[in-house]
Amino acid sequence: MIKVHVAIDNEDENTPAGESFWADDKGQKENQAEVCNIPVFVPDISLGDIIEYKEDGDGILEVVRVVKKVTNKFFVRYDVGKCDEDAVKNYREMVTYLNEHKIRVEGFMKGFMACAHDKKMSKRKLNSVMNGCPHTLPMDE
Repeated sequence: MIKVHVAIDNEDENTPAGESFWADDKGQKENQAEVCNIPVFVPDISLGDIIEYKEDGDGILEVVRVVKKVTNKFFVRYDVGKCDEDAVKNYREMVTYLNEHKIRVEGFMKGFMACAHDKKMSKRKLNSVMNGCPHTLPMDE
């Protein structure tokens, strides 16, 4: 397991200058690895994607490119209820439901989760799954 980094060229002061995440280089070609989590700020990289990296002068493994796109990601806002126990219950129910539909989930902030699905899943199927998902809220509220 290695930690890789992507510099983010963004003028928005609320967006970090970069993001680091885990990747597994075992069984991959030299300087390639499989992404092991769902990056939040890097738009074009998701769980399971195969990336190519190189070491910079400071020993940081910088992502050079995506070699193979495996999943697409999206973000979900969910109802946290009236107390922490409600938030945990709702999160767990959503994770169980989404995993049953082959959507991987990572919580990154109370009330929000990052999700990744096989890039071959149709928009129609994804919409159907998400319409049946408990506790979801519109992202714009």
